[in-house]
Amino acid sequence: MASSFSVPPLVETPATKVSAAGPSTGMGDTNAVAAVILCSSRHVVRMADAGLMPRPVHVGRLVRFRWRTGDPKTGVLDWIEAGCPSCRPSTKVRVKS
Repeated sequence: MASSFSVPPLVETPATKVSAAGPSTGMGDTNAVAAVILCSSRHVVRMADAGLMPRPVHVGRLVRFRWRTGDPKTGVLDWIEAGCPSCRPSTKVRVKS
């Protein structure tokens, strides 16, 4: 059974500036991403560090997430639409023979 995911309406604050329909292009901070996926900003950082969601871009001291890139491993909304797959790089374990 296929379920469709819709971005929930957001409360616009000066820090996030996200529209009710959700962001389409550009970048957002951890608070904006947390509002979209309905969790805390600290949890967003933990998930990105663990490779469970797209990694942020560091612009000086600022940490920003890309909204849409066309790739679920780099865009937050693309990642959500793909079903939130792991973004860890695949590593193959070699077995000595």
